[in-house]
Amino acid sequence: MTTPAEHAASSDAIAYWRQFPISWDPDEPGETLVGTVEHLGETKLRDQWYPRVQVRTDGGDLVTVIATQKQLLAKLVTLKPKVGDRIKIRYEGPAAQAAPGMHPTLRYSIAVRNAVTETGP
Repeated sequence: MTTPAEHAASSDAIAYWRQFPISWDPDEPGETLVGTVEHLGETKLRDQWYPRVQVRTDGGDLVTVIATQKQLLAKLVTLKPKVGDRIKIRYEGPAAQAAPGMHPTLRYSIAVRNAVTETGP
Protein backbone atom coordinates (compact mmCIF):
# COMPACT_ATOMS: atom_id res chain seq x y z
CA MET A 1 0.00 0.00 0.00
CA THR A 2 1.30 3.46 -0.90
CA THR A 3 1.16 6.43 1.40
CA PRO A 4 -0.67 9.61 0.31
CA ALA A 5 2.72 11.32 -0.18
CA GLU A 6 3.99 8.48 -2.37
CA HIS A 7 0.80 8.54 -4.43
CA ALA A 8 0.99 12.32 -4.85
CA ALA A 9 4.58 12.01 -6.08
CA SER A 10 3.77 9.26 -8.59
CA SER A 11 3.46 10.06 -12.28
CA ASP A 12 -0.12 8.73 -12.29
CA ALA A 13 -1.16 11.23 -9.62
CA ILE A 14 0.59 14.08 -11.38
CA ALA A 15 -1.10 13.21 -14.67
CA TYR A 16 -4.46 12.96 -12.90
CA TRP A 17 -4.23 16.39 -11.26
CA ARG A 18 -2.88 18.07 -14.40
CA GLN A 19 -6.22 17.50 -16.11
CA PHE A 20 -7.84 20.05 -13.78
CA PRO A 21 -7.18 23.73 -14.48
CA ILE A 22 -5.33 25.98 -12.06
CA SER A 23 -6.53 29.58 -11.77
CA TRP A 24 -3.85 32.13 -12.68
CA ASP A 25 -3.95 35.03 -10.23
CA PRO A 26 -0.57 36.78 -10.20
CA ASP A 27 0.55 38.72 -7.14
CA GLU A 28 3.89 40.18 -8.16
CA PRO A 29 4.79 42.27 -11.23
CA GLY A 30 6.71 40.15 -13.71
CA GLU A 31 4.74 36.95 -13.13
CA THR A 32 4.27 35.39 -16.55
CA LEU A 33 2.12 32.65 -18.04
CA VAL A 34 3.33 31.04 -21.28
CA GLY A 35 1.76 28.17 -23.17
CA THR A 36 -0.70 27.01 -25.80
CA VAL A 37 -4.36 28.07 -25.80
CA GLU A 38 -6.36 24.90 -25.20
CA HIS A 39 -9.87 26.23 -24.59
CA LEU A 40 -11.80 29.50 -24.87
CA GLY A 41 -15.02 30.16 -23.02
CA GLU A 42 -16.82 32.37 -20.55
CA THR A 43 -17.25 32.36 -16.79
CA LYS A 44 -20.03 34.09 -14.86
CA LEU A 45 -18.84 35.99 -11.80
CA ARG A 46 -20.91 38.45 -9.76
CA ASP A 47 -23.77 38.33 -12.32
CA GLN A 48 -21.46 39.25 -15.22
CA TRP A 49 -19.84 37.10 -17.94
CA TYR A 50 -16.07 37.29 -18.51
CA PRO A 51 -13.88 35.67 -21.17
CA ARG A 52 -11.93 32.63 -20.00
CA VAL A 53 -8.75 31.30 -21.62
CA GLN A 54 -7.29 27.94 -20.63
CA VAL A 55 -3.58 27.62 -21.35
CA ARG A 56 -1.51 24.41 -21.34
CA THR A 57 1.93 25.40 -20.07
CA ASP A 58 5.11 23.84 -21.42
CA GLY A 59 5.31 21.99 -18.09
CA GLY A 60 1.92 20.36 -18.76
CA ASP A 61 -0.27 22.29 -16.32
CA LEU A 62 -3.69 23.53 -17.46
CA VAL A 63 -4.08 27.12 -16.26
CA THR A 64 -7.24 29.23 -16.45
CA VAL A 65 -7.18 33.00 -16.95
CA ILE A 66 -10.45 34.85 -16.38
CA ALA A 67 -10.36 38.36 -17.82
CA THR A 68 -12.01 40.28 -14.98
CA GLN A 69 -9.51 43.16 -15.21
CA LYS A 70 -10.44 45.75 -17.85
CA GLN A 71 -6.99 46.02 -19.41
CA LEU A 72 -6.60 42.25 -19.66
CA LEU A 73 -10.07 41.98 -21.16
CA ALA A 74 -9.39 44.73 -23.72
CA LYS A 75 -6.12 43.14 -24.83
CA LEU A 76 -7.64 39.68 -25.21
CA VAL A 77 -10.52 41.12 -27.26
CA THR A 78 -8.04 42.98 -29.48
CA LEU A 79 -5.62 40.07 -30.00
CA LYS A 80 -8.35 37.40 -30.36
CA PRO A 81 -6.32 34.31 -29.41
CA LYS A 82 -7.58 31.02 -30.84
CA VAL A 83 -7.26 27.41 -29.72
CA GLY A 84 -3.77 26.20 -30.68
CA ASP A 85 -2.16 29.68 -30.53
CA ARG A 86 0.87 30.29 -28.33
CA ILE A 87 0.20 32.97 -25.71
CA LYS A 88 2.30 34.88 -23.21
CA ILE A 89 0.58 36.94 -20.51
CA ARG A 90 2.69 39.01 -18.14
CA TYR A 91 1.38 40.86 -15.11
CA GLU A 92 3.02 44.30 -15.09
CA GLY A 93 1.57 45.48 -11.78
CA PRO A 94 -0.79 48.30 -10.83
CA ALA A 95 -0.76 51.64 -12.60
CA ALA A 96 1.12 54.42 -10.80
CA GLN A 97 -2.05 56.46 -10.28
CA ALA A 98 -5.77 55.87 -10.09
CA ALA A 99 -8.77 58.07 -10.61
CA PRO A 100 -10.04 59.61 -7.35
CA GLY A 101 -11.89 57.00 -5.33
CA MET A 102 -10.82 54.16 -7.62
CA HIS A 103 -8.28 51.36 -7.36
CA PRO A 104 -5.30 51.55 -9.75
CA THR A 105 -5.72 49.70 -13.03
CA LEU A 106 -3.86 46.39 -13.09
CA ARG A 107 -1.59 46.32 -16.13
CA TYR A 108 -0.84 43.29 -18.36
CA SER A 109 1.15 42.69 -21.51
CA ILE A 110 0.05 39.94 -23.90
CA ALA A 111 1.65 38.39 -26.97
CA VAL A 112 -0.08 35.85 -29.22
CA ARG A 113 1.55 33.75 -31.95
CA ASN A 114 -0.99 32.38 -34.39
CA ALA A 115 -0.79 28.58 -34.71
CA VAL A 116 -1.83 28.60 -38.38
CA THR A 117 0.34 31.34 -39.84
CA GLU A 118 3.20 31.17 -37.29
CA THR A 119 3.40 34.98 -37.29
CA GLY A 120 3.38 37.38 -34.42
CA PRO A 121 5.52 37.78 -31.31
